Amino acid sequence: MVAATEKGLPVNRKRVLRVMRERGLLVRSRRLRARRKKEWGRVEAAEPNQIWQSDMTKIWAGPAVGWAYLVCVIDCCTREIVGWNLSHRCRTEDALRAVEQAVLERLPSGSREENLTLTTDNGTQFTSSRFLETLGRLGITIGERRIITRKVTATSNGSIAA
Repeated sequence: MVAATEKGLPVNRKRVLRVMRERGLLVRSRRLRARRKKEWGRVEAAEPNQIWQSDMTKIWAGPAVGWAYLVCVIDCCTREIVGWNLSHRCRTEDALRAVEQAVLERLPSGSREENLTLTTDNGTQFTSSRFLETLGRLGITIGERRIITRKVTATSNGSIAA
């Protein structure tokens, strides 16, 4: 195109593309996408009920229900969902119900002697004083990723947010 315009020939960009397409000279460029490393923030646990992760997300639950909030708790060793709660509101009580369901289902004898760690993101439900007090009563320690001053990304909550 530049050579033709230097010689004084009027050239339209669309015409050049059409001619190149007709002669088989047009190559479609591949769209480059950023690759996500799935290992970012992944937590490895040696045995079940050692490290759990929890997160909350907003999902479409159908026209009868509308938008709802799903709180999930997964075991980092077995990658199983050990507790969950679905509700219309985004509240601390809903996050607590998911954790309590997981404790009742997976640790019927109690969670105090299990040395269990729960890792969450820095959402308001998971940083509330009520949530932290309940975890303390259950004997669940808070994961080391709960540093509020550091920058939080989608992968900082590891397996559950990815």
